[in-house]
Amino acid sequence: MGDNMQTKNNRMGSLKYLHTHMEVADSYHSIALNNHKSADILLKQGLYNEAAYMYIQAMEKYVDEQICRRVDVINSFYSKQFHNIGHRLDKSIEFLIEIYSGSNITLKEQLKAQLIQNILKGLKFSSIHNNLRYPYYNDKKNDYCFLTYSQKDCIELQQMTDRLIKFLKEIYIRL
Repeated sequence: MGDNMQTKNNRMGSLKYLHTHMEVADSYHSIALNNHKSADILLKQGLYNEAAYMYIQAMEKYVDEQICRRVDVINSFYSKQFHNIGHRLDKSIEFLIEIYSGSNITLKEQLKAQLIQNILKGLKFSSIHNNLRYPYYNDKKNDYCFLTYSQKDCIELQQMTDRLIKFLKEIYIRL
């Protein structure tokens, strides 16, 4: 059996324990890079829904990285808040905006406009995320639907991801 195999509780892989919020942030960064690379490969292979899903995953991880760099997610207060966000890009963006803006309402509105409207084009990623992967029931039409992304759609997500990375780097330095 390989070194990475765990036999207890029928688990595979190995656990790496993270003791500081910066270690957690670095892990999110590494995962985001891998998700981003995977998305680029899938896009080149014409696997558009899969690429779109991975771009959304990458964006989520890049945002979560920034959250972990700004607050101590090891602290139980922030740990609970961070855990409640789950794996939802929309919620991660909202939490990051709260962290960056604090009680500054003007800054909060500017960040929302920049991030949600300009960079992410007002898309609701929570529904896209699932609808790319699973057929869903449409009550109005009384049938199932499946969201299909094209090469053009994926290129737009790729560009959104790149713009988000650039924005997050710039804002991290400024704030």
